[in-house]
Amino acid sequence: MGTNHFAAGIGRDLTGELAHITLVDHKADYAKILADGKRLITPDYTFYTQPPAWWEARLGRIYPVAVAPNLVEIRTSPTLADNPPAEGIIAQDYHVVCGDTIHLYVTWVSADVPDEDLRVFVHGLNDKGQMMAQGDQPAPVYLWRPMTTWVAGELVTDIYPVIPFEGLINVSPQLVRFGLYRVTGGKFENVVEYETAVNCEK
Repeated sequence: MGTNHFAAGIGRDLTGELAHITLVDHKADYAKILADGKRLITPDYTFYTQPPAWWEARLGRIYPVAVAPNLVEIRTSPTLADNPPAEGIIAQDYHVVCGDTIHLYVTWVSADVPDEDLRVFVHGLNDKGQMMAQGDQPAPVYLWRPMTTWVAGELVTDIYPVIPFEGLINVSPQLVRFGLYRVTGGKFENVVEYETAVNCEK
C-alpha cells in the first residue's frame, strides 16, 4: 500500500530483491492473508490514510508493532512476554543497528495495561556526554501504539532513528540514552531510563 507500491513492485518483479513478498492494495482480503499464515506489513505512513480504526473494521482489534525502519506489522493478537515485569514498564530488549542512519530497536513490555500515554525520548550522546542526535516520539510505533492501547504483558517492538543535529551529519554518537517520560505542568519527568553504547565501524 502507499506511494512506494510501484517501487516495491520493481524490486519484486524486475530486480528480484523483494521476490519473497506479495503486494496487496487497500482492497485485499486481509483476514484471509492472515488466516493463510502470512504476515501483513505496511509502511508507517499508511496509517494516515488508513488509520487503526480502518484496519479494525476489517480485522477486529489490531496490535501493530515495528518490524523494520518505517515498516509496521499488523497483528490481530498480541505477543506476550514469558516473564513480564512485576510492575511498571521496562525495555526487555534493546540494541543499536548501524547504517546510513543509526536506529535503536526496543522491545517494551508492561506489567499491566498502562493508565497513561507516556512519551519516548531517544538521545544520541557524544564522548563528552553532550546530546548530538535525537529520535523522540510522542508515542511508540510511529505514533500508532499509544501505551493505553497495550495489553498486560504485551511485547511492543519499536524502532527509533537517531538523527544527528544539523552540522553533525557525519558524526556518530557514542551512546544512546532512551526511556519514557511524562509532561506535567510543563515539566518533564523521566519514568524509566536506559542507555546503550554505539559501536559503528567506519
